[in-house]
Amino acid sequence: MPALDSTPSHWDLLLAPPLPASQLITYQLLELPDPNRLLAKIGARRLPDHRPLYLDYEGPISRNRGSVTRYAAGTYTIASPPQITPAEFLAWSSPDVVVQPTPRTTAVRISIELQSQDGWTAKLQIPASQPGEPLELTLQEWRKREL
Repeated sequence: MPALDSTPSHWDLLLAPPLPASQLITYQLLELPDPNRLLAKIGARRLPDHRPLYLDYEGPISRNRGSVTRYAAGTYTIASPPQITPAEFLAWSSPDVVVQPTPRTTAVRISIELQSQDGWTAKLQIPASQPGEPLELTLQEWRKREL
């Protein structure tokens, strides 16, 4: 995938926080997670929070900017106490592997299970809020409108 600033499309990971009607915690993935590359590090960039409607939304984006397609959806649970420090990568792993934090990441572990076409389970390290509570998420492709 090309550099984020020049790509016509990208992948967003949207996480619903525990508080109803809160904004979605949003990350732009530098590449699509590959279930065949277990423990591969995937870069992510924190984006401004998105409106809750994007958790289930598919279709055109306002002001003729393009469209979004829901690629996968599922739930996540926070597996350790929350921290504020943003992680610098998402670490995907098999269900029986616990990803240990490094000095460049946060100790927060969130277990994510996505129901995509192929189905895969992932563990990622990102900021979180409340431990142990199942929450909703979605992974969507954002396509810029071609002129």
